[in-house]
Amino acid sequence: MSETINIKILIAFHYSSETIESTVSNILGANIPEGCRVTLVLIENGEIQSYKGLFRNFSENNEISIQYLYYHKPGKSKALNYAIQDFD
Repeated sequence: MSETINIKILIAFHYSSETIESTVSNILGANIPEGCRVTLVLIENGEIQSYKGLFRNFSENNEISIQYLYYHKPGKSKALNYAIQDFD
């Protein structure tokens, strides 16, 4: 019996709709090895631009799940630390 490997990919972003759309699209197109569970965690940082709906469309019918978070304080490190505080 093999164990499932959980992989989380974190991306903090700010004001970059074209870049983040392209990045998410490329990640979702990746081949996921058998036995792996992948979650893409997207953290919108700074002034909110409401990308949540966009990512909901990406997550339909995909083997990579998407989790959207928003963190209001500026700073990539702060946003990433916010996202990882609830990891197992």
